[in-house]
Amino acid sequence: MEVACFLSRVFTTGTSLGTIFGVRPDDVVYVSLPLYHTSGFAIGIALMLFRGCTVVIRKKFSASNFWDDCVHYKCTVSLDILSSHHSESN
Repeated sequence: MEVACFLSRVFTTGTSLGTIFGVRPDDVVYVSLPLYHTSGFAIGIALMLFRGCTVVIRKKFSASNFWDDCVHYKCTVSLDILSSHHSESN
């Protein structure tokens, strides 16, 4: 039962935040949070699973490489603890 509740919350979080922030299947989401962090997993991975977008996860986050990573992977959305940022760079 606990797993079903958790997955239900992941689904709800991913779909509702994806709608709120306008995440589309062609977006590339940069997740700077570790996957053991609730927001990193429940939002970042849920966006990939339920919105169909690509997710970029760095082995170890580096603030000094953040923009280089975003440019290299052509990220259009950045996920952090306070908010989500959507780029209209196309």
